[in-house]
Amino acid sequence: MNRSIGGQKQEVQGLRAFIKSEITRVIRLIEGAEARLVTLIGELRKYVDQGFADHEKKMKDLADDYLKKIADLDAKLVKAQGNQGVVGEIRYSILSVEQFQEKYGTSWVLLDGRDIPDSTLSQLGWKQIPDGRGLFLRCKNQGRKDGKQNPDGDLQVGRYQKDELCSHDHGRTPPGANEQVISTAWPDLGFQKIVPCTGGMSSTALLNNLRTASTGGFETRPRCITVNAFVKIHDTRNFPTENEESSDLQAEAPQIDEQIPSSSVSSSDNK
Repeated sequence: MNRSIGGQKQEVQGLRAFIKSEITRVIRLIEGAEARLVTLIGELRKYVDQGFADHEKKMKDLADDYLKKIADLDAKLVKAQGNQGVVGEIRYSILSVEQFQEKYGTSWVLLDGRDIPDSTLSQLGWKQIPDGRGLFLRCKNQGRKDGKQNPDGDLQVGRYQKDELCSHDHGRTPPGANEQVISTAWPDLGFQKIVPCTGGMSSTALLNNLRTASTGGFETRPRCITVNAFVKIHDTRNFPTENEESSDLQAEAPQIDEQIPSSSVSSSDNK
C-alpha cells in the first residue's frame, strides 16, 4: 500500500516535470517565433517603405517629364499662332521684314498697300491693306467732338489724308511813301537796286505784291523715328472645336496613364 502511494507520487512528479519541460519548450518556441515575426514585420515594413519611395520618385519623374512636354507643346502652339496676334492687328517694329517674319510668321506682312484676296482679313471686307509706308498712323475719331478730333471728320479706317498746314496769317505793315525797299526781299517785283517807295508805285500797290522768302523743308511733321509697320492678314490658329480634336497635338501629347507604374502588390496577394 505504501509502495503504491509512493509510486504514484513519483509518477505525478515525473508527469509534472514533463509538463513543465514541454511548457518551457513551447514558450521558447513561441518566443523564437515572435522574434522571427518581428524581424519579418520589419523586413516587410522596409520593403513597403522602399516600394512607396521608388513609386513616389517614378511619379515625380513622370510629372516633370509631363510638364516639360506640355511646355514644349505650348511653345509650338504659340509659334503656330503667330505669337497669339489677331487678324487686323498692327504692330510696329525695328526689325526688318525678314527678321520679323522669322520670329512671328508669314501671317504678318508689311503695311504696304498690297492686295490680299486669299487672306483671312479679306473675309472681313479688306481686299487691299492700307499703304502705311512713310506715313504716320492716326486714330479714327470714333465720335470725338472736343476740338481735338480729326477736323475732316470720322473718316473710314485706312483712308489716306494728304499733308496740310493749319490756316493762319502773318501781320505786315506797308512801307511809307519815302521808305526804301530792298530788291532782294521782293525779287518778283524786278527791282535791281535799293529804290525809294515813290513815284509810280504806291505803298498799297507794293503791299499787294509782297512775297515772303521761302523757309522750311519738304513737309510739315513732328519729331519722329522711322520704324516698320506690320499687319496680320492670316488667322493661323487651329483650335479644336467641342466635337473635334487636333490630331497633330494629340499625337505629340504625353500619355501619362500609360506610364504610371503599377502597384508592386498584385490583387492575388491581397486575398
